[in-house]
Amino acid sequence: MSKKKRRAQYSQRMLSQRMASQGTTFLSWGIFALVGSAFLFIIGVLFIYFAYKPAHPQVQLSLPLMLTLLSGPLIIEALLVIVGIIAIIIGLRKKRQI
Repeated sequence: MSKKKRRAQYSQRMLSQRMASQGTTFLSWGIFALVGSAFLFIIGVLFIYFAYKPAHPQVQLSLPLMLTLLSGPLIIEALLVIVGIIAIIIGLRKKRQI
């Protein structure tokens, strides 16, 4: 086999490995974003029950009030979920291209 053919095969193999690692990177960051979003939601709910509620005993926490308190973090968490889903979709498409 000539050197040119070996170089072409080697570069093609390296390109396919690089594409696979890009797909894996997108998948891992997407999963990380989804897990981070769930973690932030749990931390927000725990904050309301263990920090906000004892500091404000006169306030009756209903679902609308709780959602109002969590509205800022919920927007950030929703954006994280959207970014995570998009990253997972891109990662799956890059892995299938190989």
